[in-house]
Amino acid sequence: MFDSPIFETVLSLILLMLVFSVLVTCVQEGYVSIRKSRGKMLEYAIKEVLNDKFNKNFAHLLYQHPQIDLLRKKQGDLPSYISSETFSKTLIDLIAQESIETVYRDAPDHKSMIKEERLKPAVKDQLEKFDRPVKINMDTPPHAIPLEDRFKLGIEMLHNSELKKLLLSFDANTPYRNAPAAYLTDLQVEIQKWYDGYMDRVTGWYKREVRTNLFVASLIVTLVLNLNFITVSKTIYADSKLREVLTQKAIQLAGQDNAIDSLKAKLTSEPSNLNDIDIDALLGTSLPIGWKEPIPCDKMTGNFSFEKAKCYVRHYITKEISIKNVMGWLLFTLGLTLGAPFWFDVLKKLVNMRNTGITPKT
Repeated sequence: MFDSPIFETVLSLILLMLVFSVLVTCVQEGYVSIRKSRGKMLEYAIKEVLNDKFNKNFAHLLYQHPQIDLLRKKQGDLPSYISSETFSKTLIDLIAQESIETVYRDAPDHKSMIKEERLKPAVKDQLEKFDRPVKINMDTPPHAIPLEDRFKLGIEMLHNSELKKLLLSFDANTPYRNAPAAYLTDLQVEIQKWYDGYMDRVTGWYKREVRTNLFVASLIVTLVLNLNFITVSKTIYADSKLREVLTQKAIQLAGQDNAIDSLKAKLTSEPSNLNDIDIDALLGTSLPIGWKEPIPCDKMTGNFSFEKAKCYVRHYITKEISIKNVMGWLLFTLGLTLGAPFWFDVLKKLVNMRNTGITPKT
């Protein structure tokens, strides 16, 4: 059974799915890197929460904050990951700044300006409600006021909005104790718990976007390399030599724990043009893929013109597009969207079945 043409054909097809799935992964990662999808998705998620039309654009301020700005690889890039600890500390600091204003006054010599920070006049009404171990008044320097108190005052300075409700919920879930440091720690933990939960949902958004991009990348690879599942299956089943080479290659890859990384390294070292990637050299045999047959349009002289473009479109519509070919391309595309790890696991299981099913010779 395990040496039958059918089993070897299945093993060979799974090998091809694995190799081209790795190629699709390379295309997908290249697209993500160029478009900076991870960083943009994170920025979009943070803007959804912190872009408050009734208050400041806190999303912009957060990305300008030194703790976040230093996460950029270079200016103009977006950080692809912000830890919950960094986010909570930065958000607390930004809101705490809302209780403070910067003023400039003349120096005694009237030749320069002195920069000072002080509590906003609007904070005065809120100070009367504060019951703290250390009494705060309008003359208290901001740096002498505990961060957690400046955070509470900063929330009160915001106009009513969804963001203010969110911040108040953090404060309400963190009972103030006589030890301010304990409150600040609990507040950070509360914000981190919310942020981690929110990032789980953002991860779901990103995965849906990746699945869409993965399908598009699989379709591009399938059409550019003319990966027709029906044609490939028939050719492999009918060609015993081709089947033998692919089966041996499948057994070899199944024994490598780093097979996916190895394939990725070999494929990324090739030219960026998909048509220039030598899959035949990688697998050690010639595959029934690609657009190898010359067409009349190739003989048309001159630069690429409208007439030449019409010739190509007419040729592929009339000669190449058929129900059988469309089904073959679609089957290969859907197979590639399952991903390289899936096909590698299937390959290892089938090879293990084949090895255990072989009766040793006496």
